[in-house]
Amino acid sequence: SSKEWHCYEKEYGDEPGTRSRLLAEATWATRVVDLALDESVLWRDIAPTMRHVVTRGERELSIQVQPPTPLFECYRLVHILAAGGQPTRARATYDLQHRWLNDGHALLVAGFDGLRCVGACYVNRWESWCYYSSGPSGRRSVMPALLWRAIRECKYLGNMTFEIGWIGHATTDKEKSIEWFKSRWGGKDEDLRALSH
Repeated sequence: SSKEWHCYEKEYGDEPGTRSRLLAEATWATRVVDLALDESVLWRDIAPTMRHVVTRGERELSIQVQPPTPLFECYRLVHILAAGGQPTRARATYDLQHRWLNDGHALLVAGFDGLRCVGACYVNRWESWCYYSSGPSGRRSVMPALLWRAIRECKYLGNMTFEIGWIGHATTDKEKSIEWFKSRWGGKDEDLRALSH
């Protein structure tokens, strides 16, 4: 809900409504995958090199999903580790994400190497729409397998749209790398202002 999101923004250090104002002025797009497509088509639309990394990750990792497996603390800790061991945001933002997960408004996929969590993929869910909102990892090439599992899980749960994220907004090398990653998953770029979440 808007109230919940405003709480998240406040805990993150933004004024309530910041995201809505930014999106109203957006001149960039977001990558959207149509989950109504058959899984074989979704797989075919992923770039071949990314499919290879997904397959390797599925072979090397133990991948778990919440619900039903409780994984949130793993997500929070790998998020901090991926940021060099320092929290990058208030604990209250994680508490809200945890509540959304428990309320069925999110999905969490985590990858383990033995007992060690090496990456996690957090996806917000609302009605028929999903948004890949966070993907911390402590090891290269972990996220493709986790994101592919999240896409499949959301499709299985009946979601129809999977928004991978903003394209054409990057200003730093890290942001450009993230946009390149998002562009490898098929789908199409949609005008942010035209989407209603």
